[in-house]
Amino acid sequence: MKLATVRGASGPRVGVVVEDDRVLDLQTAGETATGSGDPAFASMLDLIAAGQDGLQRARSVVTDSTGRVETTPLADVTLMAPVPEPAQMRDALCFELHCLFGVFIGRSGLDIPRDSALEHVFGYTIFNDFSARDAQFAEVGGGLGPAKGKDFKGGNALGPWIVTADEIPNPYELEMVVRVNGEERGRGNSASMHWRFEDLIARVSDCEELRAGEFLASGTVGNGSGLEIGRFLEHEDVVELEIERIGTLRNRVLDPARLA
Repeated sequence: MKLATVRGASGPRVGVVVEDDRVLDLQTAGETATGSGDPAFASMLDLIAAGQDGLQRARSVVTDSTGRVETTPLADVTLMAPVPEPAQMRDALCFELHCLFGVFIGRSGLDIPRDSALEHVFGYTIFNDFSARDAQFAEVGGGLGPAKGKDFKGGNALGPWIVTADEIPNPYELEMVVRVNGEERGRGNSASMHWRFEDLIARVSDCEELRAGEFLASGTVGNGSGLEIGRFLEHEDVVELEIERIGTLRNRVLDPARLA
């Protein structure tokens, strides 16, 4: 399934992308199918916490709703980050050539063995960790960890949705493309990951609980950073990150000083 969070009149709503270009409101569909709401459908974090039982109920609702519940054209909804506020976000350096590819954890664990690590993955999405290089260069000399160059409002874009893990049995054969204003600026493949998600999950959970709802990012695929090619983003640039079998994350860069 492709699971999205849609901006609704009363707040975020969990939606399922159906027919590739329409969205089904999961809670509304559940109420129609069963006569009552399902707490697991209240938010994406609730759905993740519900585990495989929650996902199976969601799949059943989608099947039962076909032809019975009205869907909305994807073009007519506003997509939010699939998990507007993840339990935690961690970025890694899994690509040897550089340092977008990310996973949401669906099942908590401690000291997770590498050979069973992918069983803890809820699904896959695209992550664009925008960088304010001017701030980053000014701060990096301090060597004190997280800084404004990587941590600012709007700087961690996720989406457009989560593709559940069963839809991508092998996440290490996906083509990835970076475009700015329609021009291709970089291309890579997840096959070039030096450390895989199994390594990342095992490492992070070593003597530390990895919780359901956390997001783990792989770091940027080689040739996916403007710093590598000496080209930086400008006001009103549209950045597209496309990953095979997931979709396209599209964001517009705006300079607040030029909006006044």
